[in-house]
Amino acid sequence: MYNKSRFTLSHGELATHEIISIRKKQKGAEMRISIFLAEDELIIRENIKNNIEWEKQGFDFLGAAADGELALPIILEKKPDILISDIKMPFLDGLQLATIVKKKLPSTKIIFLTGYKEFDLAQKAINIGVTDYLLKPITTNRLVTLLKELALEIESERENEKLLQQYKAEMNEKKLFSKNQFFIDLISNKYSLSQILDKSKIYDIDLVGNNYAIMLLKLTFYDKNLENEQLYNKIGQTLPIEKDWLLFNRGDEGFGIICKNINRDKWKGYQKILSNFLNQYSQLYYFGALGPIVNRISEINQSYKAANKAFALRFFINKTNIISDYKDLHMLEEKEISISFDKLNNNKIERTYIKRFLKLGEQNEIADFINEYINNKNKNAIDSSSFRYYLLMDTCICCSEFLTSIGISKDDLEKLSIAGAQAVTFDKFIDSFDDIIRQSLKLRDSISWGKHKEIIEKTKDFMQKNYNNKEISLNYVSDEVGISSTYLSTIFSTETNETFIEYLTKLRMEKAKDLLLTTELRSSEIAFYIGYQDAHYFSYLFKKYTKMSPRDFKRRSN
Repeated sequence: MYNKSRFTLSHGELATHEIISIRKKQKGAEMRISIFLAEDELIIRENIKNNIEWEKQGFDFLGAAADGELALPIILEKKPDILISDIKMPFLDGLQLATIVKKKLPSTKIIFLTGYKEFDLAQKAINIGVTDYLLKPITTNRLVTLLKELALEIESERENEKLLQQYKAEMNEKKLFSKNQFFIDLISNKYSLSQILDKSKIYDIDLVGNNYAIMLLKLTFYDKNLENEQLYNKIGQTLPIEKDWLLFNRGDEGFGIICKNINRDKWKGYQKILSNFLNQYSQLYYFGALGPIVNRISEINQSYKAANKAFALRFFINKTNIISDYKDLHMLEEKEISISFDKLNNNKIERTYIKRFLKLGEQNEIADFINEYINNKNKNAIDSSSFRYYLLMDTCICCSEFLTSIGISKDDLEKLSIAGAQAVTFDKFIDSFDDIIRQSLKLRDSISWGKHKEIIEKTKDFMQKNYNNKEISLNYVSDEVGISSTYLSTIFSTETNETFIEYLTKLRMEKAKDLLLTTELRSSEIAFYIGYQDAHYFSYLFKKYTKMSPRDFKRRSN
């Protein structure tokens, strides 16, 4: 990894000694190829072992053994890149050794040494997967030449594998982000049925089923610390769901599940499974709501709306629960209220509901919450403008108490005011009520955003200082900032509107543009400097980012 502060820029250029340093490090960064030798003839074994300057030639010589039986455990332990083996050896010959090694270590290249030029032997070697063979007597020059050819092949395979893994990681991150966005679009009726089916194929989502229902699930730890945030993501990754159901992460809004081929008995069984799973976590408040079962994909939005309405009413129930319809929720609500009346006066109960919503609610749930809250009031009382104004004033006090308890400053609390609130008409009362709650949630979320902002800034700062580390990845950075990779990926894409990989690529490409304009470094050297081992992959990304190759970019700029 290169420390950015070590580079001295003069008139926009890297110092000459720094360019030389980059080139030396690029050359030295190649991983050494490891070699192991199995040869029963002492003279040949010692000659190969001692007469080749392994380190100078760019190899690590791991050792030698006098037969296949002695060689095998060492080979399996040290995992050499290349095995040089005689074919005719006692105890375990070369063909037997090669067969076992290729099965256990398929990427290991094997060179046979033989004194026999026989076609059937060569054919057996090819079938096993032996890379090449040399006829005895051999010279060190011939062997080194062949080893270097294989070394280039191994390095190429390593780079291709690394690029493949990097590409898979990028695609998985984008696919997950797009999949969760697809759920939002689906429940919003954004697309026609044909568009939904086309997009579901892209994201490898099977929507075909006999019927559908939407389940919304919210998990909340009352103690919001880093340990619980990591546990939240762990729970989300291990939620027990039916095989053909589809789980989506809605970020701060919890999880959404498309339940296919569902019926009443199946749902009741799943309620117990999910409750038992979640009940094992102390200090966890959870609430789930299932919308009505619908028969068509185009009706999923209806199930979502009903589920969301029931979901918003969780603030009136002082217990964790998973419910299946609006009627069930009202039964729970009545039971809860009957218990609460023994201990609390009416005013305190109302404040309990509001504070629970302020703690757990989201902006898109405000309308449903207010509607249910008002429906619980005496109709004659709510028709009085004086009573409505009292409710606004009491709600404002309740919000102030809650916001103070979570650390909102007095200056910010001054923004929460009923000075302009109106209760003359019912509609204006609802608008004012909505405004007070909405302002309160914004202030509450500013605390959460402060935590997210700190994580995002720490992540960006680390990436800006370490973008040229070839090992940098989502897991690497998440370990550095102290949160899970899933959680970091979610909040990073939500708050910055770009994925982790997109931001890292942007950092590297912008630095590449600067180096192309201000230095004489070759494209391959710039690729190495900004963290890419493969110049071709760098050129591909650069062209994708700038719409031109590195060479064309430099020529046009000049």
